[in-house]
Amino acid sequence: MQKPPLKYLEGSCTSEHRESISRASHEENFLSSCMTEDNNLEDIFSRYGGIIQPNDYKEKFSNIMNICMNVEERLNGRKNFDSSAPNIKVCLINNSEMNATIKKYGDTYYIGVFAGTFLVLDNLFMRMLAHPGLFQEFGNVGVEKEPEKVYEIRTSDYVHVYDLMEGMIYPQDVDRVLVANELKTLVVNFIMYHEYGHIMNGHYDYVHALHAYAFSESPVPGVEPPALDSVFSQVCELDADMYANDQMLLKLGALVMDVADLRKIYRDLKTAVYLYSFALYSYRKLMDGPQSKEFDINVATHPPASVRQSNLVLETYDHFSREEAVKISEEERKVICEYAIKAAVDAEHAFETITEQKFGGEYKFFEKEISAYMNNMNTQHPGVRKALEPFVLR
Repeated sequence: MQKPPLKYLEGSCTSEHRESISRASHEENFLSSCMTEDNNLEDIFSRYGGIIQPNDYKEKFSNIMNICMNVEERLNGRKNFDSSAPNIKVCLINNSEMNATIKKYGDTYYIGVFAGTFLVLDNLFMRMLAHPGLFQEFGNVGVEKEPEKVYEIRTSDYVHVYDLMEGMIYPQDVDRVLVANELKTLVVNFIMYHEYGHIMNGHYDYVHALHAYAFSESPVPGVEPPALDSVFSQVCELDADMYANDQMLLKLGALVMDVADLRKIYRDLKTAVYLYSFALYSYRKLMDGPQSKEFDINVATHPPASVRQSNLVLETYDHFSREEAVKISEEERKVICEYAIKAAVDAEHAFETITEQKFGGEYKFFEKEISAYMNNMNTQHPGVRKALEPFVLR
């Protein structure tokens, strides 16, 4: 396969190139959508591309809004038993990038998920499930034909998908399509719970009070937010991760108990945790981008993928010891954590299987190193949670 232009492989493209991508996505009227025009509510996400209204969806993208509305309903359901729970509105933003952000208008928090998030993840997981050598325990791999490797799969912008991969590839087996859809849905659910975690832990209100800008998972092209203390930002990100992980594990426990069609995927708790961990680690590899830079705790705003994944394993072990969690034995907790670690290892293998780009490493779980990282952060910034305390909503 011919190597694509270098500009599409660089983690940080030139500003001119990123602006041209932004212009192109709007000129093509991304997803044939239009911005909302509400006289009572200024479009609070206008700088990101505007809110897509449900009536403007093409039929084949209707499941995107269903995912958003299901999460919104669950988040607002907290108000039935928690008077401090905020009003939440989930919006889909007319932007091809993979990202999410928060805004507040009146007494309502708006979680904006970029439309590109769904499409980039869809491309990744459909391509993986189309390969007969991956996820062989699901569906009929005999009908799948090994797709041609792409040069580089890691992109956080849907505009790049066709440039890098010449379009989408789908599994032939319907059950494998279902698995790919569930992997995407798990990630998107986590992203929205992560943003909700920022709200509940007081991160958004604290930062908004100081700097008047929204949290987002990745920088927005052309927009330079005020600098935050890097360690402070990383503490907030890990706190939001832990909140989202707790909510996702509760959700997985419920899915395993369900007798609906998804039982063929969520066969037992360890399989459910495996799929969730696989999906989440894959998403973080996409967010890390093709350029692997040496991590500097004093510069980075987000912890590296390996740290976040290892922290997820530790939190998963703790989660199943809590009263509200599914009751399992100590041995089962260890097995589940082993599955979570295996998921990250298998995700690395899956990336190697579908792309020609070499990654130069593999996932390793080091509990001591993670503890050292956490201690380092707490030592450097011991007042983070104290500063946030007046803004916490729970």
